[in-house]
Amino acid sequence: MLETIRQFALERLVSSEMEAAQRQLTEFVLELAERAEPELTAADQVAWLERLEREHDNARAALRWCSVNGQGDLSLRLGGALWRFWSTRGYLGEGSRWLDAAVADPTSAATGVRAKALNGAGNLARELGEYARAKQLHTESLAIWRELGNTYGVADALNNLGLTALYQGDHGIATSLNDLGNVARAQGNTNAAEQYYEESLALRRELGDKRRVAAGLTNLGILARDQGDRDKAATLLRASLLLRRELGDQRGIQAALYNLSTLAANQSDFAARVYHQETLALRRARDDKAGIVASLNDLGNIARSQGDYGAAKTYYQESLELRAELADRRGQAWVLSQLGDLALVQGDAQQGLEYLEQGLLLSRTHGKHHDVATALFRLGMIAAAKGDAARAEPNFAESLTIYRKLGDRRRASVCEERLDLIREFPTAAARADA
Repeated sequence: MLETIRQFALERLVSSEMEAAQRQLTEFVLELAERAEPELTAADQVAWLERLEREHDNARAALRWCSVNGQGDLSLRLGGALWRFWSTRGYLGEGSRWLDAAVADPTSAATGVRAKALNGAGNLARELGEYARAKQLHTESLAIWRELGNTYGVADALNNLGLTALYQGDHGIATSLNDLGNVARAQGNTNAAEQYYEESLALRRELGDKRRVAAGLTNLGILARDQGDRDKAATLLRASLLLRRELGDQRGIQAALYNLSTLAANQSDFAARVYHQETLALRRARDDKAGIVASLNDLGNIARSQGDYGAAKTYYQESLELRAELADRRGQAWVLSQLGDLALVQGDAQQGLEYLEQGLLLSRTHGKHHDVATALFRLGMIAAAKGDAARAEPNFAESLTIYRKLGDRRRASVCEERLDLIREFPTAAARADA
C-alpha cells in the first residue's frame, strides 16, 4: 500500500515538473518571438530569422502544449508573432494550420491579441491563394481594431484587405477593355484595392509609421503598374525604396528593387535580368523561399524571351523543386505550364504535352478554375496543331464552360472561335492565330 502511494506521489511530482518545464519553454519561446517580431523588418532581420529557425522545434512544442492545455491566448500571441517568420521561411501551410486552430477557439475574446492573430492568419491564407478565407480573416480583424479604436491595427487590416482584393482581381474575373486585348482586373476588386490602400496609407502617414508607409506605397505602385500607369508606378515604388533604404529593411529593399525591375520596357531588356538576379541573391541570403521561387520564375521568363532556353529551363526546374518542398501545388502547376510552353518552343511536343498534363492535374486538385481553363486551352491548342480534333474539341469546350462561369468574355470568345474552326474545318484550327 505504501509503495502504491509512493509511486502515485512520484508520478504526480514528475507530472508537475513536466508541466512547469513546458510552461517555462512556452514563455521563453513567446518572449523570443515577440522580441523578434519587429526585427523581422529591420536591418538585422537575417540574424533574427536564423534565431527563430533554431528555436522552431521549441515553438512547435509550445504551440502543441498550448493547444492541449487550453492556453488559447498564448496560442494567439505566439502565432501572431510568428506569422512573418513562417511566411519568409516557407512554412506557409504549417503556420496557417497553427493560426487557424488558434483563431477558431470559441472562447477567444475580441481583443487586440485576437485581431493580430487574425491578421497573420489572413496574410498566410492570401499567400496560399485562399482569398475568400483571407478576406474573412482580415475583415474580422478590421472590425475588432475599429471597435478598440486602434489606428495602427485599422491601417494594417485595410492594407491587407486591399492586397487581398488586388490578388483576387489578378486571378479572378477579367474583362476585355479594347481591341488591343488588354485585360483588366475585375473592376470591383481594383476599386476596392485602391480604396483600402489609400485609406490605410493616410492613417499610416498620420501615425508617422515609415515602414508601413513604404509598404502602402509599394502596393499602390503595383496597382498603378497593373493598370498601365507606369510613370505613377515608378514614382510610388521609388518613394518606397527610399524609405526602405532609410530603415535598413533588407526584405523591403529587395521587394522594391523587384517591383521596379518589372517596369522594364520589355522582357528582352537585359537590365531587367540583372535587376532580377540581384533580387534573387538578396532573397537567397535571407533564405526567403517564397521570394526565391518568384525570382526564379521571373528569371526563367526573361531568359526564355531572350532565347536563352537552357537557362530558362534551369530556373524553372529549380523553382519547381522548391515549390514541391513548400507543397505549393498552384505554383507547381504554373511552373509545369511554363516548362511545357518552353518545350513546345524548342520543338519537343511530347515533352511539352507531358508537362502541361501534369500541370492540369495539379490545377484541378487545388481548385483554381482559371488555371484549369488555361491549361485546358493550351492542351486544346496542341491537339489542334497535331490535327487531332477529337482531343482538341473537349478541351476547348470545357475551357469555354469555365471561362463563361468566370465571366471572362475575351477568353470565352477565343474558345468559341476555336470550336467553330474545329467543327467546320477540323484541320484548320492549327493554322489560326492564337
